[in-house]
Amino acid sequence: MVIKLHHALLGFFVFALGTSLIRNTVNLTNNIPFYHQLQSEYEREQSRFEKLKLSAAKTKDPFETEKLLRDKLGLIKANEQIVVIPDPPPSPTITPILSQ
Repeated sequence: MVIKLHHALLGFFVFALGTSLIRNTVNLTNNIPFYHQLQSEYEREQSRFEKLKLSAAKTKDPFETEKLLRDKLGLIKANEQIVVIPDPPPSPTITPILSQ
């Protein structure tokens, strides 16, 4: 009687472990695309972070700050003149005339 009870309990534990293993395997295979998506997103953000660190280092350089202010805001130094060169007008297009 005791042996049958031990076999029944052992069978129940094997069944529970087996179903748990199957369920976890299915969950793992379903989450693999999610993992790859997160991994690529992490790499993208890591690259962005490196660019931001480089940008922050550049802003600490006074020459880079001056260049940024001049280019983006159009600021000039005292006693300095700006020369504005307009864009050239579009060149006329020549269309060939086909004889009939």
